[in-house]
Amino acid sequence: MIPVIKIVRPVNLLIIALTMYGSKLFVSKQLDTEINDYPNAFLLLVISTLFIAAAGNIINDYFDVKADRINKPHRLIINKSLKPRWAIVLHWTFNFIGFIMAIVLAIHFKSLWFVLIHLASINLLWFYSLFLKKKAVLGNLIIGFLTALIPILVIVYFQLSKYKSQNIPLENEVWYQDSAYQLIWVLAIFAFFQNFAREILKDIQDMKGDEKIYVRSLPMIIGGKKTKLILSAILILSPIFYLLTYFSNQFSIIGLTEITSMGLAIASILNLIAIVRLISFSKENLIFEDAIIKLAMLFGLITTFHAALTP
Repeated sequence: MIPVIKIVRPVNLLIIALTMYGSKLFVSKQLDTEINDYPNAFLLLVISTLFIAAAGNIINDYFDVKADRINKPHRLIINKSLKPRWAIVLHWTFNFIGFIMAIVLAIHFKSLWFVLIHLASINLLWFYSLFLKKKAVLGNLIIGFLTALIPILVIVYFQLSKYKSQNIPLENEVWYQDSAYQLIWVLAIFAFFQNFAREILKDIQDMKGDEKIYVRSLPMIIGGKKTKLILSAILILSPIFYLLTYFSNQFSIIGLTEITSMGLAIASILNLIAIVRLISFSKENLIFEDAIIKLAMLFGLITTFHAALTP
């Protein structure tokens, strides 16, 4: 049982759940209403997303066994604690459960949105693990996109609920411009760039093992030093966004104040620290930098709870 828990990466799954619930709390506050038409629908959406994410983690480790023997021997689970065939069985079982839940949501909302999104996610995670992660930048972009999709699922949930419930008026037909969703879009974009950057950083860390399985990652093509410069350019985007929003006094547009935006401020500072270390140090394990980027993502998540729970 313990190998199964480890291979699905429970901490990552917890962050996904918190991201979705933080986004839900914020949007509910902005709309000044709570959707009670089917209170278990959101829970079902979260659980289905977690099952598909867990399946993606399993299949990624399945195809990474050879590289992980070199890059992460202490974290190797498949072949060591879990047989490969059981990993495949778990992968498809989790995908099946998540997809069945998406079908239930489709029936409830009379919409195929969640079925299509979950089906696309299942296939992208499979093809990413099989060969797309071996392509420079493309695999990094896919993980960034799938991470950004997590808060966007919450927007889709609220929009479908608006159409279904008679108690929530359609105030704005152009749903992607709805002011209640602006912070969630910002969170999605932030998540995209942070995870895109982190995936590139992991490529630098994994160069030795990736060489064994013929991965053509960005650092394998242009080298670690140039890749760090590109990584720094991506990480600088969030501090630039925060400063522009701060000096133009535009926090209210995304549903924040100077106080509730402190999470984004701390995330921006952490990104700047990561950039300084990337440029100043030549080492390639980058464990501290990886921790800083993940911590910045956590503070971005905290922003939604802070804004939602602040009177």
